[in-house]
Amino acid sequence: MNDKSPLYQTIHTFSSTAEFSRVLNLIHQSGVAPTCGQMIGSSKALFIAELAQKINRPLVVVTPEQSDAYLLLDDLLFFLQGKETAIPVFVFPHLEILPYESHAPELTIRMERLAPIQHFMEHADSAPNAFIVVIPIAAILKRLPPLQMYERNSLRFQTGMEINRETVSQWLVTQGYEFRDLIAQRGDFSVRGDIIDIYSFSHPDPLRVEFWGDEVESIRLFDVSTQRSKDTIRQAFVYPSNEDPLISDALTLNQPLRSLPALFGDDTPTIFIEQELIEKQGVEFYRLADKRYRETLAGNADDLEVHLGEADFHKRQQILLAPPETLYFSYNDFLDEMDSRATVILTEFTLEPQENHVNFGFGAPQIFGEDKNERIQALIRSCLAGEQVHIVCDNTGQQGRMDEILDDQRKKMEIPPDSPFPQTLVGDIHRGFFIHGQKLLLCTDREIFGRYRRFRTPLREGIALPMIELVDLKPGDYVVHIDHGIGRFVALRRMEHDGKEGEFLEIHYADNGVLYVPIEQVDRVGRYIGGNDVVPTLSKLGTKNWDRCKTRAKQAIEDMAEELLELYATRSIRKGHAYAKDTTWQHEFEASFLYEETADQWRAIEEVKRDMEDPQPMDRLICGDVGFGKTEVAIRAAFKSAMDGKQVAILAPTTILCEQHYNTFRERLAEYPVQIEMLSRFRSPGELKQGIQRIQNGDIDIAIGTHRLLSKDVQFHDLGLVIIDEEQRFGVKHKERLRQMRQLVDTLTLSATPIPRTLYMSLSGIRNMSLISTPPKNRLPIETYVMEWSTEAIENAILRELYRDGQVYIVHNRVESILQIANYIQDLVPNARVCVGHGQMSEHELEKVMMNFIRHEYDILVATTIIENGLDIPNVNTIIINHADHFGLSQLYQLRGRVGRDRHRAYCYLLVPSKKALSSIARRRLLALQEHNQLGAGFHLAMRDMEIRGIGNILGRQQHGHIAAIGFDLYSKLLSETVNTMKGKKGYVQQWETTLEITPKGAIPPTYVESSKQRMALHQRIAKIKTDEEIDHLREELQDIYGKPPQPVERMLQGLQIRVKAYQAGMDLVHIGKNLGFLSYHPSQAERFNPLRILQLDGKNGMKLHVETKGDHLLIRIEDVKKSGKLIDQIIPLIDALQQEPESDPDMPVPPPPPEMPKKKKIRSKKPLRQFY
Repeated sequence: MNDKSPLYQTIHTFSSTAEFSRVLNLIHQSGVAPTCGQMIGSSKALFIAELAQKINRPLVVVTPEQSDAYLLLDDLLFFLQGKETAIPVFVFPHLEILPYESHAPELTIRMERLAPIQHFMEHADSAPNAFIVVIPIAAILKRLPPLQMYERNSLRFQTGMEINRETVSQWLVTQGYEFRDLIAQRGDFSVRGDIIDIYSFSHPDPLRVEFWGDEVESIRLFDVSTQRSKDTIRQAFVYPSNEDPLISDALTLNQPLRSLPALFGDDTPTIFIEQELIEKQGVEFYRLADKRYRETLAGNADDLEVHLGEADFHKRQQILLAPPETLYFSYNDFLDEMDSRATVILTEFTLEPQENHVNFGFGAPQIFGEDKNERIQALIRSCLAGEQVHIVCDNTGQQGRMDEILDDQRKKMEIPPDSPFPQTLVGDIHRGFFIHGQKLLLCTDREIFGRYRRFRTPLREGIALPMIELVDLKPGDYVVHIDHGIGRFVALRRMEHDGKEGEFLEIHYADNGVLYVPIEQVDRVGRYIGGNDVVPTLSKLGTKNWDRCKTRAKQAIEDMAEELLELYATRSIRKGHAYAKDTTWQHEFEASFLYEETADQWRAIEEVKRDMEDPQPMDRLICGDVGFGKTEVAIRAAFKSAMDGKQVAILAPTTILCEQHYNTFRERLAEYPVQIEMLSRFRSPGELKQGIQRIQNGDIDIAIGTHRLLSKDVQFHDLGLVIIDEEQRFGVKHKERLRQMRQLVDTLTLSATPIPRTLYMSLSGIRNMSLISTPPKNRLPIETYVMEWSTEAIENAILRELYRDGQVYIVHNRVESILQIANYIQDLVPNARVCVGHGQMSEHELEKVMMNFIRHEYDILVATTIIENGLDIPNVNTIIINHADHFGLSQLYQLRGRVGRDRHRAYCYLLVPSKKALSSIARRRLLALQEHNQLGAGFHLAMRDMEIRGIGNILGRQQHGHIAAIGFDLYSKLLSETVNTMKGKKGYVQQWETTLEITPKGAIPPTYVESSKQRMALHQRIAKIKTDEEIDHLREELQDIYGKPPQPVERMLQGLQIRVKAYQAGMDLVHIGKNLGFLSYHPSQAERFNPLRILQLDGKNGMKLHVETKGDHLLIRIEDVKKSGKLIDQIIPLIDALQQEPESDPDMPVPPPPPEMPKKKKIRSKKPLRQFY
């Protein structure tokens, strides 16, 4: 909405009405609090936006719930568009933890709370300093430290200033920042030599401060995903985000704690929205704070430590244990503080006449009709009757679709083009309203189509995973050396070898064998992953056993790859339906998606469309972690099929998941003429019969169902696409039916079994797969706790969720005792609404429970594992799993994936009867889940359990033994090599690695890169570098992230340049001594050797060249006849010269090659081997 739009022009007159002027006058009268009635829907935001423009100072708006605050935020941003003066809007959220709870508040919540305070301090001298803060009552009742405490405790950097680096680190730790090797999220900091990285709450981007001694040399902003600098600034402030230390200091100094409006000044007006609801929530919150204070004083810390475990207990934040009246306002105390301030009350009710009562005359939008067409026709008739109708759409895609629908209705109703007609615009309001005086109706497209309203929160970031992948080897981990087999990693040691100091990985093998691997060869070592909790057999050094093991695995891989290639070759002969290119409706439909697609999602969508537009039948597998957006890919494919006149069958393994898909598809496709039907046990026999008949007649475009869809009596009129969710959960008979369907139609399979990227890359040549491994924006990791049953912990977990207006899953997988658990929970939290769901309930009873829970008519669902697959309710963000030790890792992971799909921090509690009594396997399983709680953790967890199962689903069970024998990483490498070789017998060029033997060889010293993980990660990356551009990028990155490279690093980069140059010339070995060197061509590249160039270059620049052969390798021997000791500087020019065309001299003779050099015999030692690799 801009200042030239008809809606803006009309609404702008609102502030000129007598009612608005009267409220303004009452605000300026001390002791009078005007109450505004008939404030329907988003009209409250219109009033607040206009008021903020008039008063030109901070304005605080109090809401009953946090969700109300975010809805109001969207509404305010809509009405403030196009205003002459830009007015910032903030939400000041509550901490989303219980009073006196030892959990640390979520980092991004602290950032949102700091934002308005920081804005006020930075613009304190500006006039006017107008902004709006929306705050739920639970947040405003928490007392805050005075502003001078924020200013006194802030950190300031300016180029050229001196500041002690140790002081900076201590301040960051005090504020709750956590030290990381490389920062990944807000609240992280890193110290690397002269560089300090800080991802603060005060800047959109992280800061990189580079020092010279204690002087600030430069301040840079950088990209957290690449870790690369992008802008330079002269100064930066880092404000304290942890309120408790400031509160503690203020109490120590006897400085009074204040309310948020008081921080902004005594003349800050405060608006209350629905004061009766605010009072109810405020009274309940203070009662909860008082109860929690008394419980905390009476609680036993030792008991809590037993329940949580020592590690979880000690990582929690210390509690500020002052009485509630010191830390919080009671609701009445808060009203007393507001007495001296200007306050306004807004309500939807009509008010009786009084001096301070003002009714604004807003009404609810009258949108009548059974379906969208009738409702739109009613709006058109309102326009013809003299009303202005404006329809607000979420985005341009939905606006385009709405314009099309309106135009269709205009033609059906035969309305002349110049007649008054509804107008559309793009924006975001949560509910429409009607202004009687101006005959203006404002509504949303969601109100017309009956779609669910989802509000967006501001910068609630998840973790931005750095592109630099850290190697996380721990002492005791099993590893696989590509040449020596399975060993046990002991340590990274700095030691001397051949008179030179370096870093080595110490790996122990069978019979006390020890191997020391130079850190620069870490790429030849991978973590062993074999699955099924099996301890691998260590290899013996100096034997042929490992080679035989690799040979057997490679043969099995070749057999499997050949079989898959034959299968896909046969399939490629068949011809199916080639779908048309995307239509206008397809573009509009995709543009109507409320969220931003991730890069992986876009890639998967494009790959699916490309397959569908090809005449060969599609058979594509979409792999992705839970909640990463696979369903949206399926919806777009289904829509494309329906637009081409083809029917779609969507198969889900469970009735609950089927219902979930049905609701999701109906909501997303509500604006389009697409008919959707569901076949499951939630349907009566009569409804099933009617649905099957409509499918057969072609009246249904998309049929969603369980295995019922595979029955013989279900005949499709013109089936074009089958979408299968979690195929591995179907039975053998059903899988056979699916195999038959695959031969005829396009098939898209969705799998939440995480597939590692290495396997994906290896298989992508023979299996059409798309991998979605990027988490959606705003997604936060799930806090996971393994603990013994504790009444207090369970009560607190539930109360915390209810306190933020959320819902809870409690998983109890025994039907016979599930009602006892539900009654226990009801007694524990009497105010909560509890329901029960399990598979033995009747279809309609279970459906009713689930739908009521989705509508938030219940707060807690006590259920069996029926919720495991696919259930997506964003408002549920706490899950408590009883007897978690009885579940497998993959099942626990799927259950945990049911939460954490919204803006809130999610919690998962794994309850066990006794930690001491856990079996070793159950203990490892639960600790793995707790350890891997980050986004996309499925890809790490799978390394323990699920990837092996996933490989079985994709490659077949017979591959398990070979994976266990040689480890997953090496298996993937062999698979990749095999696929490349077999596919390319067409033009495939055998690959080779180039080994560099150089003295001195250079290194990354610990004084330059302190973290051993980072040093190993850098060496792994260096080993893969093949181009000069990659070297330049690495050099720039090292300079940026770690500072100026020291001499050993420069020598390492020089050696890297030589290795890359030799690789590009087809060489697999470069040996450089002081005055003698060798260059060796890889056998597949021998034709690149030109003997004429040897004759022409021999003797130039003091170098004597000689050609030798060693086995099937061709070597060039280089001798520095000047004995200058600078042979290394001549190697790159020599390699360049060898690749040039020889100077024309056809008579120049070619020297014959020397005889083959005899091979040395290997001696097998019977003693324990201790060797350097």
